[in-house]
Amino acid sequence: MKSKIKKIIKKIIFIITCKIPNLFYLVFKVPQIKKILKSNNIKNISIFRFKYWHLGYMYFKGNYNNKDVFIKYNIDKNIIINEALNIEYLRNNSKLLKNKVPFLYFYKELDNSAFLVEDFWLYKKLSKCVNDKYIDYNHIFNDFVSILKEFQRINFMHLDINDSNFFIDESCNVLFLDLGFSLANKEEFDFIDNKKTKGFIIKHLNKYSRLDVGCIDDAVSLITLSSNIYNNFIKDYKKQWIELNKLSNVLFFEDR
Repeated sequence: MKSKIKKIIKKIIFIITCKIPNLFYLVFKVPQIKKILKSNNIKNISIFRFKYWHLGYMYFKGNYNNKDVFIKYNIDKNIIINEALNIEYLRNNSKLLKNKVPFLYFYKELDNSAFLVEDFWLYKKLSKCVNDKYIDYNHIFNDFVSILKEFQRINFMHLDINDSNFFIDESCNVLFLDLGFSLANKEEFDFIDNKKTKGFIIKHLNKYSRLDVGCIDDAVSLITLSSNIYNNFIKDYKKQWIELNKLSNVLFFEDR
């Protein structure tokens, strides 16, 4: 009974803190944003994935230079700027990773907010590819290892590894996005001024990490995410799981 009450309370808090502001943005903010986007030569603008709007994020689809684009807007310009800089960092510092993130057309600061314009992806999420005939699990698991090794080589932390941010293309290459909270050559979230936002990020990012042992670790997150999705295939790719464990600060798959 107590657990049910807690769930209801959490849902009410979620609606108050996330959904009500989104309705406000939809009515009062979106018309202004569309006007700004149009002034930046973006056409055919439409609201995208409204139910996933959160933490001041608003998503749109549009057309820029005759190409479909994804537009990400946030009321906190620092998060958008950080994401844009991280995309540039990966593209400039890693031949491997430059083609695993969306191409960034441009980003623009407004007063306190900002938006970025990047490739619009139609690729499938990891969990949506499990039963596809074309899937090459050996290639996927090798890609996981290569990505994490490259993260560590260039001192980069994604910090938001989940099924919504990782994709598989038609050649079974692993791709990823959503770098707003990622860190490149930084020790902490020094780009975020708001203490409340920073606390939320530290608490909720990398939900697949071993927070019970104080670990925010991309390797742990990717191991846990992958095992949830590909649990039936792990035994066939033990070599890759050993490699992933070596890249992690917390070893907890040694019994596989």
